Amino acid sequence: MNTVMDDNKVLTLVSNERVPLSDGMRMLFEIDSLANATPATVSRAGILYLNESDVGWRPMVDSWVQKREREVERAHLPGMFDKYIERVAEEVRRRYKTITPVVMISGVTSVTRYMDSFLEDWAPETEPTPEDIEHCFVLSMAWAFGGALTVDRTKGVAGDYRRAFHDLLCEMAAPNVKFPKEYEGVEDALCFDFYYNREHKEYRPWSERVEKYVHVPIGTSADERPFDRITVQTVDSIRVSTLMDRVVKQGHSVMLVGTAGTGKSTLVKNYLNTGVPANFDTKVINANYFMDSKALQSQLDSSIDKRSGRVFGPPTGRKMVIFVDDLNLPYIETYGTQNSLSLLRQAIDHGSFFDRDDLGLKKELADVQFISAMNPTAGSFKIAMRLQRQFTLFATLMPSDGDLQTIYQSIMDGHFRVN
Repeated sequence: MNTVMDDNKVLTLVSNERVPLSDGMRMLFEIDSLANATPATVSRAGILYLNESDVGWRPMVDSWVQKREREVERAHLPGMFDKYIERVAEEVRRRYKTITPVVMISGVTSVTRYMDSFLEDWAPETEPTPEDIEHCFVLSMAWAFGGALTVDRTKGVAGDYRRAFHDLLCEMAAPNVKFPKEYEGVEDALCFDFYYNREHKEYRPWSERVEKYVHVPIGTSADERPFDRITVQTVDSIRVSTLMDRVVKQGHSVMLVGTAGTGKSTLVKNYLNTGVPANFDTKVINANYFMDSKALQSQLDSSIDKRSGRVFGPPTGRKMVIFVDDLNLPYIETYGTQNSLSLLRQAIDHGSFFDRDDLGLKKELADVQFISAMNPTAGSFKIAMRLQRQFTLFATLMPSDGDLQTIYQSIMDGHFRVN
C-alpha cells in the first residue's frame, strides 16, 4: 500500500508480484477505509474532507425537478422541499430515534421516489393541483423520514417517536394540510394511519383497505394450511405492502428493518407471491453467517440469463425482484468489511459485477432490483451506509394490541364457525 502511494507508484502484492500504475491512476479512500491503516499509510494519503452538508441535497433535487414534465410540478415542488426538508431532517437527527442510521440524502431520495409514484396517479390528460402536490409531499415526508422511526414502549410517551414526528409534521403543514384526529373510534390517529384519496381530495384510513380474513382449514393435509403459514391482513401490513409496491414499480430497492417477530419475511414473501405485477419474476436468497461474495454471486447468476453481449437479466420483457433476507448476517472480516454486501452494493449502485471465471467479462444487469430485510439486533447490527442509502427504508414494529386481537380473533372465529 505504501509503495503504490509513493512517487514510484508500484503496487507490490503478497505474491511479490509488482504492478506499476500509470500516471492517470489514483487510489481513492474513504475515512472508514483508513481505520485500520498504519500511520505511514495515512501520512501518504491526501485527505479531502467532504461534509454531508457541503454538497447537500439541493443539486440532486434540482436535477429531479427539472425532469418533471408538468409545469405545475416544476413550479411548486422546489418550495415544498424548502419548506419541509431542513427542519424535519434536523429534528429527526437531534430528537428522534431511527431503527437504523439513515443519512439525510437517503431520506431526500426516498421523498422523490414516493413523489414519482404519487404523481403518476394523475392520468396524462389531468394535472394535480398545488394542493394535491402538497398533500402528496407531506405523505412522502411522513414515510421517507418517519417510516424509519421506532417506538420505545419502555419509555412511555417519551419513547413514542412516531407520535412526536406526527406532531411536528402537523405543525409545519398547517393550515394547508390537516389529518383527521380519529377514525372508526380510533382516537389520536397519526399521519401514518391515512392515505390520500385524490378523487375525493381527502385523507382516508388505511383500515378501510384491509381485506376481511377468509378462513382456511388449519392442518398439514393437502387441502389444509399449517398454522405458521396463515396470514391475516392488518393496517400495518397493508400500508407497508402498498407503499413497498409503489417503490418497487418505480424500479427501486426496499428494505424492511425490525426485530424478530415483526413479520418482515412473511410480509415480503406474501407480497412476492400475490402482490407483484404479472411481468415480474421473483427469487428469495436467505443470507447467513458463512455467505461470502462468491456464494452470493452464484445465486445471483442462477437467477439471470444472458440477453445479448454483456447484458444479463430475466427473459426479455420481464423484470426480476430478488429478496435478500437477513441482509446483515454475513460474517464481518478482520478489517470490518462484509464482502458479500460489497458485491451487492456494486450490483445495485453500478448495475454490474465481474464474472468469476472470465475477469474480463463485466456483466451488466438489466431489469433486476432488490428487496431486503434485516434484524438490527443480530449480525452486524447495521450495514455499510454506501449500501443502505440505496434502499427505501421501513421500520417494522411489534404488532399493537389491536392488531394482535384482529389476527387471533379472525383465526379463531373462522375455526369455530367451520367446526
